[in-house]
Amino acid sequence: MKKDNPVYVVIFTFIICILFVSGLALANDLTKDRVAANRRFAGQSAILTALGLTYTDQAEAEKLFEATVSSIVDEAGNDLQPPAWRGTQENRAVIISQFSGAGLWGSITIIVVADPDTATIRGLRVIDQNETPGLGGRITEEWFQEQFRDQPTTNGRIAVSSGAEGSSTAQPSSVDGITGATRTSDAMADITNGALDRIRAIADGSALTASQNGSKQ
Repeated sequence: MKKDNPVYVVIFTFIICILFVSGLALANDLTKDRVAANRRFAGQSAILTALGLTYTDQAEAEKLFEATVSSIVDEAGNDLQPPAWRGTQENRAVIISQFSGAGLWGSITIIVVADPDTATIRGLRVIDQNETPGLGGRITEEWFQEQFRDQPTTNGRIAVSSGAEGSSTAQPSSVDGITGATRTSDAMADITNGALDRIRAIADGSALTASQNGSKQ
């Protein structure tokens, strides 16, 4: 069959497509366990870092996570959605919550560690965001996240200053926002306070009913 024959072109294209799709499927099958393990480790790492715990490698992180953190389930025995955990930090009981909210360009997802009464935030990590690089995207920088370490709240609320960095020092329940990223700073305040609301609801049991599980993002 001549190579310029339309039938040949169709058959050749079909075979190439089959080989390409089969190759992708095989690669996905061979790497799915590793991808799942890496995703699990990333989540555990964020929680351990928010707790202020250190580790040397993935194996140690997994052991530390299992010894320190346990998933919270609703009254039907289902994991809370979004997930939440009970943990210990310096012999202190804490509640850990994943929480998402709208940023400037997309969803921002954070991990918040706080006392059950939310009088003090014990740690925070940003685990997913789509903010502007060099502006709102700076919420992933260490200095910004570490501001929340042992940060007291006022009636379970926190403020993120929308002024210049360094403008929150006179306000005990406020942390510095990102200069030039007011909307992202405001979003971080809203999302963090949403996480604190959820932690209180977990502590008092109202978030553990099956009808409430998954209703708060």
